[in-house]
Amino acid sequence: MLKLLRLTSEYVSLEDRFQVVGISEQETRISLWLTQSLLLKILPPLLKWVEKQTPAQFNAPPSNKQGNDMLLVFAHQAARAEFKGSPAVRSAPEDPSELVSSVDISRSDQGVRLVFKTAGSAVAGIVLDAGQLRQWLDIMQRQWQIARWPTKIWPPWLGNSEKSIGAENVNATH
Repeated sequence: MLKLLRLTSEYVSLEDRFQVVGISEQETRISLWLTQSLLLKILPPLLKWVEKQTPAQFNAPPSNKQGNDMLLVFAHQAARAEFKGSPAVRSAPEDPSELVSSVDISRSDQGVRLVFKTAGSAVAGIVLDAGQLRQWLDIMQRQWQIARWPTKIWPPWLGNSEKSIGAENVNATH
């Protein structure tokens, strides 16, 4: 299994699916294709996990829904502000290209581990902390809008901000 350090994610209209290109520490690249059906299964648990993560700078979580939603907006904005642009990971014709059939998600207090599988075989994985996951979810939501797929999956705190990350990639440091 390829251990990925960085991802570039974009919607490809010709394929009507997301292409996630990852790169490992050894500069090995892989192109992973994610369908809407698969994303509708994996995004809710990722959104739920990130909602439970309160950055230290915001102290204790508020006790009401309105306060909690505001805290999530601030955490999301902080993740955007911390984003450091890097060159997009681009696939080459000789790089492996896989249609992902499932994603194993492991959650801990420190982050989430995503293992991308094809026909039950793990092909690539990445570990993202809460800030990195927020950045990736922001990218996915913006690309989802480009796809014009139904948006009710996205929580209101993610918002439709005019300020975006810019590049469509996320760096993992784990």
